[in-house]
Amino acid sequence: MALKQPLFGFVWALASTVLGEITEPGNLRIDHVTSKHILKWDSVFSQGKSVTYSVQRTFDGDGNRNWTDVQNCTRIAETKCELLDDIASNASYSLRVRAEHRNETSNWTEAVAAPKYVTIGSFNMKHLVKWDPDVYQLGPVTYSVQFQGQFERSINGSWAEASNCTDLTETECDLFDSLAFYATYYLRVRAERGSAMSRWVEAEPFSPYKDTVIGPPKVEVLSQGGELHVTIGDPVAEDGLSLRNNYADLAYHVIYWVKNEEGTTKMQNKSATSSTVLLNLQPWTNYCLKVQAYSEESSKQGQFSTITCEYVTADAKRRALAAAEVLFITLVAVLVVTLGCFFFVIYARRAIKYLMYPSYSLPVHIREYLTEPFQQPLFETLNKEELHEEHWDKLSIVSQSEINSVPLNSTKTDGSKPDKATTKPDGKTLNEEDDVQSSQSSVDSGHYSNSTENSSHQTPQSLEDASRT
Repeated sequence: MALKQPLFGFVWALASTVLGEITEPGNLRIDHVTSKHILKWDSVFSQGKSVTYSVQRTFDGDGNRNWTDVQNCTRIAETKCELLDDIASNASYSLRVRAEHRNETSNWTEAVAAPKYVTIGSFNMKHLVKWDPDVYQLGPVTYSVQFQGQFERSINGSWAEASNCTDLTETECDLFDSLAFYATYYLRVRAERGSAMSRWVEAEPFSPYKDTVIGPPKVEVLSQGGELHVTIGDPVAEDGLSLRNNYADLAYHVIYWVKNEEGTTKMQNKSATSSTVLLNLQPWTNYCLKVQAYSEESSKQGQFSTITCEYVTADAKRRALAAAEVLFITLVAVLVVTLGCFFFVIYARRAIKYLMYPSYSLPVHIREYLTEPFQQPLFETLNKEELHEEHWDKLSIVSQSEINSVPLNSTKTDGSKPDKATTKPDGKTLNEEDDVQSSQSSVDSGHYSNSTENSSHQTPQSLEDASRT
């Protein structure tokens, strides 16, 4: 082994002398240390020769790509160069480095910035590795992704190219077809530009069965007969297959509560392996629910589904009771309204009667006459068939002075009774019976006269004078 190294050095030196070439520097990279940007590279094997390095730059906007020397980075012995602000502040440029020994020079090697923040995320078995380009990207580059299993890492350290993840212009790659479910993997990414390549940037170890995120299930809710029928669909992977193929014990938490505008809710939890029915719910109430998938074997909990709210109706028995209650309340309301209208009419009648009619009442005999007029004596008399002619009585009006001037025949001195008969002016005799009859006729005809006793004692002359008057 000791003899091989000098021999190899002699052959390399001879070849370099003959060919006049020096090996170009490799592994160019830019490090950022406390706001400083430093270009670094690996040293060139020199076989005791003093090798120096030079750095040049060009802006990608230049069509002919004119290269110029970078200040303070020409024929330096160190394998690094601190970029000045006028270079570091411009993101669209390229750098290159070469090794030099006297008049001999190596080929130029362009620098390619390595990607930053390589991460991998998995959602429903879709494994997506992502990274950020370097802030000071040295021109347009492509990316390549490699992965390594735990077994390969411990045995031979070999890496494999990820499917569809070479010569990428995007900053992400889907590894679904490259990784097995029950395994642990290491991933790395590098940037490439032509023959120049950046260093590899490695991500954290990744285990699909542990690190993948179980997405929300599909949920459909149907309210029927006072119950909520919850239909749950399994989350599916990128290939359309259910995640139950990967998690055999996949189950669900169904969390439901009464929708309350005040915000005070009491949540209830129910476990189910598939679709389920929520019982013992309050009728005529709005319920909300959300569903979460979980796997006890893998100690994983998935994402919650979107909140779904549904109005719970009543079952047949409760609906019948509710209908009876509505009917009873309706009948009571109708009865109350009817009684109210009845008492209102009575009150209105009394009020109208009080306002429109006088407060006094008619005499009894007038009310009887008005209520039953045909039963009065006057009408009975008019209805008699015997009444065929009218009767007229003579009425004499005598003043009080004339009555006082007429001497009355009270009694005779001998105490005898007065004469029963007197002589009328026409020579006829007027007795007491005629006087009584005349008085009775006056009463029947509805006319009133003086008493019969006074009339009987008047003289014929006074009667004649009174009739003239």
